[in-house]
Amino acid sequence: MQLHKWLGWLLASVILTFNPLASAASGTEAEARAAFVKLVAAAKKQKVGDFKKLIARADLAEMEAMEKERAGMIAMMMEMIAADSPKSFKGEIKGEVAIFTKQVKDGSSTSTTTVRMIREDNQWKFGKPR
Repeated sequence: MQLHKWLGWLLASVILTFNPLASAASGTEAEARAAFVKLVAAAKKQKVGDFKKLIARADLAEMEAMEKERAGMIAMMMEMIAADSPKSFKGEIKGEVAIFTKQVKDGSSTSTTTVRMIREDNQWKFGKPR
């Protein structure tokens, strides 16, 4: 996978179209959001081990492969994740996928940042559905 494609997905894609999502208030959404909050907290505190525990296995393997090719990729990802505030995202659950979105209006355009969490081993983890 090319570096820019991987980073584009993993670092939460910015989409220039409006895509409203219904808000989910279930316990499952709360659990997924709690994992998102932990992910951001680990990134802010530079706790690489804790951060990696909240990444889905396949995605972590991709991240570590990229890190071998280009040192500093995980640190860069952590910096980008640390910049987000999970409170500003709306959540929706679709089966085993939690989708968190944040819309930012800039003049006449709206950009949407999307973060996906998936259920893996009975836990919510940052990753893409496969």
